[in-house]
Amino acid sequence: MKILYVLVSSDSDYYYEQALVSVTSLRYVKPNVFVTLLVDDKTDTTLVGNRCKLKSLVDECKVVSFDASVNPIERSRSLKTQMRNLVDGDFLYVDVDTVWCEPYDENDFTDDVMAVPDGHCLLSEHPLEYKIIETTRKLNFNINQDCHFNSGVLFMKDSPLAHEFSSLWNDLWRMSCRKRIFVDQPGLNEANYRMNYFIRCLPDEYNAQIGRCLNYFASAKIIHYFATWNAGESFYLLAKDSFLKKIKKNGLGDCEKKIVCNPKKAFDRNTYILNYKMTKYIFSPNGNMLLNACQSEKNAEKRLHCILMGVAKIYYKIIPFLHPIYRMLKK
Repeated sequence: MKILYVLVSSDSDYYYEQALVSVTSLRYVKPNVFVTLLVDDKTDTTLVGNRCKLKSLVDECKVVSFDASVNPIERSRSLKTQMRNLVDGDFLYVDVDTVWCEPYDENDFTDDVMAVPDGHCLLSEHPLEYKIIETTRKLNFNINQDCHFNSGVLFMKDSPLAHEFSSLWNDLWRMSCRKRIFVDQPGLNEANYRMNYFIRCLPDEYNAQIGRCLNYFASAKIIHYFATWNAGESFYLLAKDSFLKKIKKNGLGDCEKKIVCNPKKAFDRNTYILNYKMTKYIFSPNGNMLLNACQSEKNAEKRLHCILMGVAKIYYKIIPFLHPIYRMLKK
């Protein structure tokens, strides 16, 4: 079985550095594994100089050409949704914003296509259920699915059914692009629905999603740290801008390698855990608005934050007087 990465990157982003970290961690836990890198033609021309290290860590580099007008997001998703038809052999696809903790066991990969549920939970329990359903409705895809899979780690056999699934996924992704929705996960789950719930569950440890659930962190084989979640403010060291800037400038030094090889300890000193109820509130429309107002540098949102804090202060001043009245009326 191969481990597959898809990379679309330039000097202006950190995707190359994330891929370098992930493949380095893979080589640490499984030195002799066969690694394939799937890139577009523009990215391939940049893998020179201080960006050449990644090629020396992989066994196979496949380059796919695109029309020059195709933007990086579309290139990346196009490669990902077509990867089953571009790469030979069984493979485990892994997003670049991941880090390996433990070696894999080939006995865990039994079905044609396997993935881990997004958030390690049913869709009805997902903190972002409303957003997932909103996107699904915009695309006229089926929303009555209990299990919504994350596309960050995918096992695919080199089988006719897996190829059929991949072709359908690519078609559905192209359909979503026409509605200006470029993410690949809705198409993956719609393909699963149309092929009679074809995807089987991969053990959750292969895609331990930080911030989504802690049940699988201790036994994680792959940590998925979601680099797109406010990378500059992340509590996870590998997702921080400062960490990735050092790698971009100097490569993976001894200090960075030590962190990469101990990914379960790669947290800020002051890192706290929120329970499910609080997490669901933060990801709700109201919670998201409040959080954005707190963190924003825009004058209008700063003023909104001041107003909200003023209301909260008044509320907490008068509640001690109102509560006894409430208790008396309740009786």
